[in-house]
Amino acid sequence: MKHKLLTILLSLHFCLIFAQNKRLITINWKQDITEINDDLKVISKPYFEKAFYPKPNSFPYYIITKIVEGQVERANIEINNTKSENIDKNYNGLRITESKFIRTDIKQIGKQSIVQFLIPTYQKKSSIQQRIISFEYSFSYSLRSAKKNALQPNYRNNNNSVMNTGEWHRIGITSTGIQKLTYDFFIENGISVNNVNPKNIRVFGYSEGMLSESVNSKTPSTLPELPIHFEGENDGSFDNNDYMLFFAKSANVWEWNHSLKSFYHEKHLYTDTVFYWINIGTETGKRIKTISGPAESSNKTFNTYENHQFHEIDNVNLIKSGRVWYGDYFDIVSGLKKSFPFTHTAKVPEKKIHFKAKFGVRSLKSTNNNIIVKNEGTTIHQATNIGNVSSQYTANYVVEKVISDSFNISGINSNLEFTYNQPESGSVAWLDYLEVKTESKLNLDTEPLQFSQPKSVGSGNISLFEINNTSSNTKIWDVTTPYDAFEINTNYNNSKTTFKSRTDSIKSFIAFTNSGFKTPFYLGKSSNQNIQSLIDIQYIIITASEFKSQAEELAEFHKKNSNLTTHVVTLQEVYNEFSNGHPDITSIRNFIKYIFENGSSEASKLKYLLLFGDGNYDPKERISKDTYFIPSYQSPNSISPTASYISDDYFGMLDDEDGISNSSSTVDIGIGRFPARNTLDASGFINKVKHYANTSKMVGYDGLNGNDLKSTYSDWKNQALFIADDGSAADNYTTAHLTQTETIVDALLKKDSTFNIKKVYLDAFDKKSTAGGARYPDVNREIRESINKGVFFASYIGHGGEGGWADERIVDVDDINSWTNIDALPVFITATCEFSRYDDPERVSGGEYVLLNPSGGSIAMITTTRLVYGGISNNIGFTINFFESVLGEKSSTLGDAIRLAKNLSPLGTNYNNRKFALLGDPALKMAYPKYKVTTTTVNDVEIHNTPDTLKALSKIKISGEVQLNSQKANVNGFVYPVVYDKIETITTLDNNNTGNLTDFKTRKSIIYKGIASVKNGEFSYEFIVPKDINYVFGNGRISYYFANNSIDGNGFTEKIIVGGSSDYASNDKTDPVVELFMNDSNFAFGGLTDENPSIYALISDDNGINTSGTSLGHDISAVLDNDYSNPFLLNDFYIAALNSYKKGRIIYPLNELSEGNHTLSLKVWDVNNNSGKAYTEFVVANNAKLAINHVYNYPNPFTTKTSFLFEHNKMNETLEVLLRIFTISGKLIKTIQTDMISLGNNHSTPIEWDGLDDYGDKIGRGVYIYQLEVKTANSETERKLEKLVILR
Repeated sequence: MKHKLLTILLSLHFCLIFAQNKRLITINWKQDITEINDDLKVISKPYFEKAFYPKPNSFPYYIITKIVEGQVERANIEINNTKSENIDKNYNGLRITESKFIRTDIKQIGKQSIVQFLIPTYQKKSSIQQRIISFEYSFSYSLRSAKKNALQPNYRNNNNSVMNTGEWHRIGITSTGIQKLTYDFFIENGISVNNVNPKNIRVFGYSEGMLSESVNSKTPSTLPELPIHFEGENDGSFDNNDYMLFFAKSANVWEWNHSLKSFYHEKHLYTDTVFYWINIGTETGKRIKTISGPAESSNKTFNTYENHQFHEIDNVNLIKSGRVWYGDYFDIVSGLKKSFPFTHTAKVPEKKIHFKAKFGVRSLKSTNNNIIVKNEGTTIHQATNIGNVSSQYTANYVVEKVISDSFNISGINSNLEFTYNQPESGSVAWLDYLEVKTESKLNLDTEPLQFSQPKSVGSGNISLFEINNTSSNTKIWDVTTPYDAFEINTNYNNSKTTFKSRTDSIKSFIAFTNSGFKTPFYLGKSSNQNIQSLIDIQYIIITASEFKSQAEELAEFHKKNSNLTTHVVTLQEVYNEFSNGHPDITSIRNFIKYIFENGSSEASKLKYLLLFGDGNYDPKERISKDTYFIPSYQSPNSISPTASYISDDYFGMLDDEDGISNSSSTVDIGIGRFPARNTLDASGFINKVKHYANTSKMVGYDGLNGNDLKSTYSDWKNQALFIADDGSAADNYTTAHLTQTETIVDALLKKDSTFNIKKVYLDAFDKKSTAGGARYPDVNREIRESINKGVFFASYIGHGGEGGWADERIVDVDDINSWTNIDALPVFITATCEFSRYDDPERVSGGEYVLLNPSGGSIAMITTTRLVYGGISNNIGFTINFFESVLGEKSSTLGDAIRLAKNLSPLGTNYNNRKFALLGDPALKMAYPKYKVTTTTVNDVEIHNTPDTLKALSKIKISGEVQLNSQKANVNGFVYPVVYDKIETITTLDNNNTGNLTDFKTRKSIIYKGIASVKNGEFSYEFIVPKDINYVFGNGRISYYFANNSIDGNGFTEKIIVGGSSDYASNDKTDPVVELFMNDSNFAFGGLTDENPSIYALISDDNGINTSGTSLGHDISAVLDNDYSNPFLLNDFYIAALNSYKKGRIIYPLNELSEGNHTLSLKVWDVNNNSGKAYTEFVVANNAKLAINHVYNYPNPFTTKTSFLFEHNKMNETLEVLLRIFTISGKLIKTIQTDMISLGNNHSTPIEWDGLDDYGDKIGRGVYIYQLEVKTANSETERKLEKLVILR
């Protein structure tokens, strides 16, 4: 390949040029990958880590990303010294022409720029295919002087909202026109106007239908005032005959397309009623002014206007996604023929009727898939062979068909009839909308006439308009800009009114005499508010009103804990000041933009937004009337499962002129959402955030003896769980999910190798056939155990849906709700289709359940809300970007990380990234340990030299220290070391008979897991290496977690060698000692538990316990109810005691056991492979109903004191206990009342009695009866009677 100079010029104007030195890039090509194409065909692709494929049929690109301070205007890259190699393989389905040129993208993020160059890696030279293996590049760029603010100059025009003072009354409008408010309107609605100067009555509101989504629109930044005409105000008194007129638009409007020079209708997506505000205050209001037309002569004359009407009913959203709702339904039951009558008032006889109709047609057959259009029985249009949809789940749900034509009528009435001809049974169609336009005469009737004339538009045009049937009292208002509407001076003669206007652009007028005005309806008085005054707010929470107290609690927490300036506003407050009080999502964006621009410095600018409430794809509440929804942006595409999306990114795109519609747009703030549906959800979320970030709960967690640590302090912070699907029949059981997951794992470990990776790849486990379909029971168990033990990150790549993961149902809602990992909450990253579709009001998605689980689940979800592309360039690329962002700067927040992950995504993937959302708190920092734990010596030999090898049955002593900033820290606490054997290679099982076997590497064999004391920053621990290790020499790994009651740390080393056998091994033949209990060591054989007990075992052996799991049959295993075919493998759940490898414990949670009697056996092996066993029995009483058992007192008989104890099935619940002691004859002599809670077990705390009666007197020698009564918070009650004996 020849050396090339490849230059990209992005602008013609620049001021400063910067250049960087050359850098060498080496591409490490790996094994080809397989991915699914758009048509669901599996294709092979050449691959290297972070390869980027802009299109499914592209060869890979290499991406060079540069983050530059300042606003880059032009950038270029020079490629030199390229080395390549010939490739013989033919990649069917890929096109080198799609990968021929360097591509570039420049994105602006505040004061920085992201410049990305996409370098093609494949080319053809004389029919020979070549790929690049290395190249050098140099990069230069130029900066523009300063970025122009995309907002209008008046964006920050006042420190206070107009709603801060005065009376504010809300009125509703349902049709566009001149609105009239009379004295009687005010009086009838309880608005006092006594002693009110009419000149101080004002009207406010956005009068443009739906707010413009363009950031740089002409929409006023804050609540605008409308000019009014107030008849009778000059006397300073609001009298009986006084009234006010103003022009206002309704929800649905006609908009002008400047490029097409035509009108189109726009139906409001969020409301059918537009609100406006009446303000009574002390300031003089804006009034309609009278302005003369241009002095120059007219060069155009018009006595007609464009008469346009539309029909649109919104009944159904076909895929529950996107903003398009369809109405009239064409099928056999509803009818295949529908008529739509229109009256075209004052139509010009010779002018045609023009119509435009948009349909959605669903049919698997294209031939004879027709729509026939008639008017009054005469065919005027035929749309034939419309097209067909595919049965594939990724295909468009309907074919969109726009039909337009024109026809003549006699008179002023038309009756359009649409007939859908089904090509086959089951084919259906929906009408989206129907527009009709014609030319009508400018004749004024009894009602005001609003009109525009597209033909008048032209450079330099001065148009004369002639309106007939008028009077000398007829007035003309120019309402092109409702906020600056004015009256035009006119000429009147012989029932004709004329006026002139400049029509360089489209103008809108309304003519009226003194009748036909609209009357708004009254909605009520509103309180004063002033969110416009907010300045230097770093964290905004917009909440549904139901959750305001919880939102304020979270804001206060971040104010103290995160040192952020915070503020909570309700959704209605935002609507009030930024969209007249009615729903419109752009008002949220405009409010956020307003706050963002109000930062007095970069540090004080808005950084985070939390939307505190669930989403809803139906903002008009056609499906659900609940009020806890916070709306979100829905894409224009509403028919494609892959192209349609919901996104909260819209609210954070504050600098780009095109906003979310531009694939290069960036997100300027970190945005999260908490999909609460009730106050329990809201409170649960706040509790999880506070617990995760700053827990004060202390637990005993040092093996056996108990020492105070924070409940969230544990080695779960060192664990990362990665789950990969095995594909499905639809994708020919592709191995791409595994390959992609391996890529993500590599990316994570390159940023932070501290993590111990748990790989749960489905095809590496046995697949079972069941009545419900194929299942992976061991995968379900692995996931459940991993989540409940705790992981810092949990990632899933594969197929899924709203209800769970994978065809084999490896995770479903029941699983999610059973998780109890409240002290070890991970961040979930799920690249699976619509797992967290949070905007369906009829269903709670699986991803939402994970976050909503009050007892566990996740602290946050980086998750998908719609069907997403699973390729390296889409889901996987985004996931890698997230990991690199969140691990790159550990002081950053979740909001920072997802913002960077989206912004760093290459050109062309942005729409897919819109489907990723942060469900969680964007201001929350991840709970990274602060301190570093290092190994200093092995058997007193420094780790940096050549320490002793960890040989089988050798005794090892390891020392280390806790550091801060590379210096030993003078701290005390506990360190939790886990010593691993070498990496091993696992081969998948090809459960799906594809012929593909995939190797992957993992490290799972544990040599030793224990606890050691840390004193003055130093620690040491000893253990004996099990006989069952891999005897081949290689690098092992030690993973550390350190904690005390206020700080924690972690670390690792792989500078240890494991292998071989010791020459000095002892000849141990003694079996380990095993004591087996349920829940804790107070358990008695045959005792009572609830349905979710824990195996609790105490184990001792002079040489230690074997947890390696490398030899068949030598696992620590438990068998429930003699089911030896499904043992529980407990190697990972054994931990040695504090400062001793000779004893330890196992705690393993069981789930949803059936009621009744159960047996449990446990078998363990010591490091010399001697085995020990234990057996117990227990009774499960479902905790849905209170049960008590084993009621007794000890000692019994007693002389001076005794303690009463019992078992119950209400673990972790508060119980009211009443103990009453009677004589044999039934006389009550002693009553003891207490409350208790049994944390983590089913045993009561002892209730002590000193043998004295209620009066403090000693009880005599003899036999007595006592009754134990236990009551739950739900008033369930159980009682037991027992005997006791006193010996004096």
